[in-house]
Amino acid sequence: MWDNVRRACDIYPEKRISCLRKNGQEIRNTSEMVEVLAEAFASNCSASIYTEPFLTHKNRTERIKLRFQTIKHLSYNTDLTIFELHTALSVIKHTSPGPDEVTYSMLQHLSEHFLLNILYMFNRIWKEHVFPDCWKYAFIIPIPKPGKDQQDPLNYRIIVLTSCMCKLFERIVNVRLVHILEKNEYISPFQNGFWKSRSIIDNLMSLEIDIRFAFLKRNHLVSIFFDIYKAYDRTWRYGIMKNLYDLGFRKNLPIFVQNFLNQIFLSPLGNTYSNIFCQEEGVPQGCVSSVTLFVLAINPIL
Repeated sequence: MWDNVRRACDIYPEKRISCLRKNGQEIRNTSEMVEVLAEAFASNCSASIYTEPFLTHKNRTERIKLRFQTIKHLSYNTDLTIFELHTALSVIKHTSPGPDEVTYSMLQHLSEHFLLNILYMFNRIWKEHVFPDCWKYAFIIPIPKPGKDQQDPLNYRIIVLTSCMCKLFERIVNVRLVHILEKNEYISPFQNGFWKSRSIIDNLMSLEIDIRFAFLKRNHLVSIFFDIYKAYDRTWRYGIMKNLYDLGFRKNLPIFVQNFLNQIFLSPLGNTYSNIFCQEEGVPQGCVSSVTLFVLAINPIL
């Protein structure tokens, strides 16, 4: 409630970036700062950050082209329905728009006639395997990490703002993808984070049980805890698509995911924008399907 009051009264403190540091030099010019932020994000998502052994594996594996075409009729590839569109519109949160400036509020106030036109467009994109150029562009919004040096451009968490039209489409597709993953039990039972009806508390309970058994049997128990540094930014995209391919996904759904991942971005700061950069690897943070795609990426190692 108090968050809503603060928003209504516009009393949130403005977090403006006033200075960044690059190669030991302070940068205060806005046009230079947006370039520094965009370059920092692009470097985090670049394949160059991978280790040499993994790069060798990556280059060798990616020589195999994934062919998602099929003549089989698959239930998750059927036309999108007006019911799915209405459902997606009913659960959306009013987040900021992407570069096209189309908001969720605009979409929710459209008449049924216009919604049917949007559905027609969505189904053409779905079946013809095209992806609107305007959907490929995204804004990256830097959020300072608490307790970190805010002059270091690497100490910012990035939120990606894509087109609300794209996110609406993405939400419908993500519901279908999650349904198939759950129905066929494709996700490892040990994957408890980011998944419906599961929680990391399940992992803690399992660990506690193992510890108690070890005490009872007077055995040793070894546990390994590790934090994946910039996990979303550095997720191997081909690995996601390979996992979808190995699970038997074909045609419309995986092709949409493949097109969606090929995004380019620019960084806004006030009314100043950076040059356009390409997100080479990783899943876009803040997008509807990012969690599902990340779960798919780590699923084979669990």
